[in-house]
Amino acid sequence: MLVKLDVQGMEAAVVRGSPRLFDMARVVLAEVSVIPLYEGQCTFADLYTLLGQHGFDYRGVVEQFHLSDGTPVYFDALFTKKN
Repeated sequence: MLVKLDVQGMEAAVVRGSPRLFDMARVVLAEVSVIPLYEGQCTFADLYTLLGQHGFDYRGVVEQFHLSDGTPVYFDALFTKKN
């Protein structure tokens, strides 16, 4: 099962609020902001830790989005379940 997270900085709340979903999932694709866009937003480090608690490993960036000057704004991070 694939879970796609695109929840404007609320990733931690979704993971904490849906533990059974993340225990059943095999792949998570999560949009993660590089620069602060929302008050109290989940950081990549927070998401990495939370998904690690559900048995996921970080596998890399699928796609990255930039400002016109090249500054990264957000990226899609891929996590897969450990075997």
